[in-house]
Amino acid sequence: PQRPFRAVGHDRPHSRWLSYGCHTALAITVCCCALSTCGQVHAATVSWDDITGGLFSDTTNWNPMQVPLTGDDASFDLNAGPTGYTVSFDGDAVSTRLILNTDVVTFDMGGFTYTLDGVDAVNRSVTIGDVATDVAELNITNGILDSQYVVIGNALGATGTATVDVGATWMNSLDLIVGNAGDGTLNIQNGGAASNTTGTIALNSGSTGSATVDGLGSTWNSSGNLSVGGSSASAGGTGTLNVQNSGLVQVGGTLKLWNTGTVNLFVFK
Repeated sequence: PQRPFRAVGHDRPHSRWLSYGCHTALAITVCCCALSTCGQVHAATVSWDDITGGLFSDTTNWNPMQVPLTGDDASFDLNAGPTGYTVSFDGDAVSTRLILNTDVVTFDMGGFTYTLDGVDAVNRSVTIGDVATDVAELNITNGILDSQYVVIGNALGATGTATVDVGATWMNSLDLIVGNAGDGTLNIQNGGAASNTTGTIALNSGSTGSATVDGLGSTWNSSGNLSVGGSSASAGGTGTLNVQNSGLVQVGGTLKLWNTGTVNLFVFK
């Protein structure tokens, strides 16, 4: 059986060491990066058009009939229902932005890499649950999703869920925000791995963010700050970080735990 240990935030953020078994998450202070407002020109929005799934590289699965490339937005908005569909990769791919509105999509990467090169808060690499009423879910398996700036649960009323599952690595060179103004959930399980520079759970007031790292070999590495219940500078929404079953969270900067944030460490007796 497991017993939960709960760390609850206070009025000010605290840098703290988190130890789970032989795994330790470090906390050191790092400055938060300013957001760029520079824009990129997008050549096209290319929308997935086959609710049964299929190959990412097959032009007949897209509307218009072209695979989204650098400069393009890859859009998923078919409202597929709870079971969703699977998009398979038979080679590496590159687009600028990935946007999931209301849909449930599994990326079976097939050992390949999908790169998204959107670079800032305006041109986010990945948005899962973008506008109000969106309910979006992305599951990643068997390969690498390589992005830069990511938001899960963007606008107020939007809901987004991302799961990094067996054989998957999600690399983010900049920010990973779980709950911007909406509701965001990040699950890392079955040996999946995610990384970023700055991690945030429940950035803005009114948002809800939850991240769970579950199982031996499942890891979340934030090389800069990781903030729970707000940003590195101020309190925000309701944020929760769960680390369980020998999951590992590594923080190279400061772990900021606000009064609206909770960290649960589930340890064995």
